[in-house]
Amino acid sequence: MNEAWHEKRRKGIGGTDVAAIMGINQYKTALDVYRQKTEKLEPTPMNKAMAMGIRLEPMIAQWVAEDEALLKITKAKGFIMDPAHPFLLANIDRFVEIDPKNPHPLIPFVGKGVMEIKTVRSSAFRRWQQAVPEIYFCQMMHYIHITKSEWGLFVVYVKDADDYHFVPFPRDDEWIGKQVLACVDFWKNHVEKRIPPPEVAKDLDYSLSTASHIEATVEITETYSALKTLNAEMKDKESQKEELENEIKEYMHENEMMTVLGRPAVSYKSYEGRKTIDVKKLQVEKPKIYEEYLREGKPYRKFTLIDRDEEMM
Repeated sequence: MNEAWHEKRRKGIGGTDVAAIMGINQYKTALDVYRQKTEKLEPTPMNKAMAMGIRLEPMIAQWVAEDEALLKITKAKGFIMDPAHPFLLANIDRFVEIDPKNPHPLIPFVGKGVMEIKTVRSSAFRRWQQAVPEIYFCQMMHYIHITKSEWGLFVVYVKDADDYHFVPFPRDDEWIGKQVLACVDFWKNHVEKRIPPPEVAKDLDYSLSTASHIEATVEITETYSALKTLNAEMKDKESQKEELENEIKEYMHENEMMTVLGRPAVSYKSYEGRKTIDVKKLQVEKPKIYEEYLREGKPYRKFTLIDRDEEMM
């Protein structure tokens, strides 16, 4: 990804910008996107995982194309613009097409769609099995809108299992409408007018605390009470979810896949155990090596709800 590619991205809203503009990206805010578009900032350095994903993308696409005769996969050429709003840009991985006469057993769509390739570890893929991460959902809807497609397909490569999985997705016009309105408002009323969007908590640096306290207002007390109630409900739901999962696991025994009405519904696959370094042992037996490779992270704060019943004891 050269300077020309980054310069093109600065002149419009790409798929990875959308969730931040919508306020649902935990890593980036609308203000971050605004600064990227209006200031000559250095591109965010790619971490190892991002670089690996980019390198693996063409190989995974080729692998899927060779494995899946029912999928016609073609590479997209450069940026695609929304004719109605030329600042809405799509830089997709691939187009995918399924002949209506030869449907795919794992993909309930036919015709032309958008294919995006993601590389994750098995621990992250377990979250994908519950729901597509919001960042990628917004990205896919952005691409589906601009390319006028009816569906999208995530090919999720699980690198520590050396296997890929399909996560097909239908077009969601209601959500797309909300995204387009938010993106047009952001570009027209903030980027073009050079008016920064409002700061949110993630834009502010509260990483260092002071040894002091603050009394809650009536409004914040209500927020605190609502959060406590929600936490209790989530714990109860998590317990219920675990019970249901265990019931299905017990039914499946050693089987890797369970179908419902003949279609894949649950995957319960074995993976190799995760390999880690015994840090405590390394610290004791090889202290010099431990110190040489020790890295200190950024300061952070831990948010905890204090159980007032325990506090009184």
